[in-house]
Amino acid sequence: MKHVSLSYNRESWCTANKYIDISDHMPITAEWNFDSLEIPAKKIKINANRILLAADQLINSNRFSPLIDADMDLNQLSEGLIDTVWAESKRLQ
Repeated sequence: MKHVSLSYNRESWCTANKYIDISDHMPITAEWNFDSLEIPAKKIKINANRILLAADQLINSNRFSPLIDADMDLNQLSEGLIDTVWAESKRLQ
């Protein structure tokens, strides 16, 4: 192939251009995007089975786990808050 035309308008596109009369044959015009010529980065996939096998080695940074373990009664917490508010309001009077 003697004649290659480069264009930045289309990503990956080749055509025979009969209107370019440079020699005795029909030249091929090739257009491509330089990004498509690069080797794509390997995608990292999460393997759930490997996570389950290494569960004892993983560090859990779940900040809500103490809330799950705590035995919290909503009524008891509300009563404690109400008592604290009344005590502070009496102290400020």
